Amino acid sequence: GFAKELGLKYRQEACNNVIIWKYGSCGYENAAPIILQGHIDMVCAKTEDCTKDMACDGLDVRTDGEWVWADKTSLGGDNGIAVAMILAILSDETLAHPPIEAVFTVDEEVGMDGAFALDCSDLKGKKLLNLDSEEEGVFTVSCAGGARLDCTLAAARDAGGVRLDCTLELKQERAADMTGYRVTISGLKGGHSGMNINQGRGNANCLMARTLYSAMERCPSLRVSDLTGGQFDNVICLRNDALVALSASDAPAFEAFIKEFDATLKNEYAVTDGGISLVCEKADVPAAFSAADTSRLLHVLL
Repeated sequence: GFAKELGLKYRQEACNNVIIWKYGSCGYENAAPIILQGHIDMVCAKTEDCTKDMACDGLDVRTDGEWVWADKTSLGGDNGIAVAMILAILSDETLAHPPIEAVFTVDEEVGMDGAFALDCSDLKGKKLLNLDSEEEGVFTVSCAGGARLDCTLAAARDAGGVRLDCTLELKQERAADMTGYRVTISGLKGGHSGMNINQGRGNANCLMARTLYSAMERCPSLRVSDLTGGQFDNVICLRNDALVALSASDAPAFEAFIKEFDATLKNEYAVTDGGISLVCEKADVPAAFSAADTSRLLHVLL
């Protein structure tokens, strides 16, 4: 609609990438074209206590007159600054500029899917400005890449004689004679795995692995039943919930260890994650992995 309103040539791809062309201004018609690129994701993140359905509920927007933010959620529009800049340039008839090829890609946050799908056959520019920086007036000439690793441990649970095939080569055994606990690490700041990765913030998945491995060294009967943490590939995990089982004789030592390790984590992360919390409570855990498979699983996470 924006391109139509300005009478500009445009193309929308099947994946929803959009390309808009604008001729060079007077005197620059034959100059080398420049590609201006940004991405148009909607990142829907929220705090643990937020009850919104991010797929359909609106935002509670706040402002102090200078900054705008959303209460308990992200604002959503990722790289909106690039889109705003490019649209401003396309609509400004006073600027002197070469031919512009404006490229708006989708699904950047989930793996650069829009960029991979982009049809470049009708793009002529040899220089591309990716407008996805954090500070105005700062130009970055290169950046680190990203890699995603999917690791699958094939598994089978055995709960009360009923075998369940799972995506995890581990076998869960009956834990009827053991004491079950839910262990939770929460209160971390999280953040973007690119922008905030250098700030030393805790990752709940990594910290849970460390917690349970350390607990297993003190309580050898400990068995893992379930580990759940994280929402997005590129967000530093800020919460993990684990289900574990251990012998009744080890239960007091386990509870004491969790309190002790909570203090350790609070001390280590006092600066970066002041709200960190490690707690446990008794829970029903009918089945868990064997000692060997528990150790193997935690080794992988460590």
